[in-house]
Amino acid sequence: MKETYIKTEGSPKPIAGAQSVHRAIALLRSVAKHNDKGGANLSKLARDVGINVTTAYRLLTVLTSESLITHDPFSKVYNLGIELFSLGSAAYQFSIKDRYRDVIEKIAQETDDTVFLLIRSGNDVMCIDRVEGKFPIRTMTIDIGARRPLGIGAGSLSLIAFLPDEQFEDIVSSNERRYLQYKNLTSDDIRSLAKKAHKLGMLLARDFFTRR
Repeated sequence: MKETYIKTEGSPKPIAGAQSVHRAIALLRSVAKHNDKGGANLSKLARDVGINVTTAYRLLTVLTSESLITHDPFSKVYNLGIELFSLGSAAYQFSIKDRYRDVIEKIAQETDDTVFLLIRSGNDVMCIDRVEGKFPIRTMTIDIGARRPLGIGAGSLSLIAFLPDEQFEDIVSSNERRYLQYKNLTSDDIRSLAKKAHKLGMLLARDFFTRR
């Protein structure tokens, strides 16, 4: 087994567990590489890093438990996790959440509705902030840090509905099986809602409940 050394005042000494750390970082980078392509499964990530599947699974399980990556039990793919967003945000003086907090607070105050700040993460949408409105009836809520397939919910669909056709179709096709988990929505339903959005110039949350 190859050992990693750190230079000290005396003789070089091996860093205990350094190989596992390097492999975990390599896996994290591989997940990031595939994130915008819908993620990657265990065997693909193991091949990318050049380690066996058992070792890759063990390390990916740890990364998942720390929320650095996510694992979709339905599609069996790994994507970047919310904790990376938190760590990345801490590296900058002003994060996306900080920049738009005043805006979503103002919208919530003026509309009495709950307002969500969503960003794209691969083929998913991720909620990074939320301001509760006073209106008592709430639908299609999503918690901070939660992920959904792009296309589910008006805010999520708005992130892709006006993309070039090829990009839109790639995302919808990749998420096709996952849509069924949300009131049995199909990829054709998502396409139809996007087409309606093009005509109206906007998306309405109620369309997800009156589509049929």
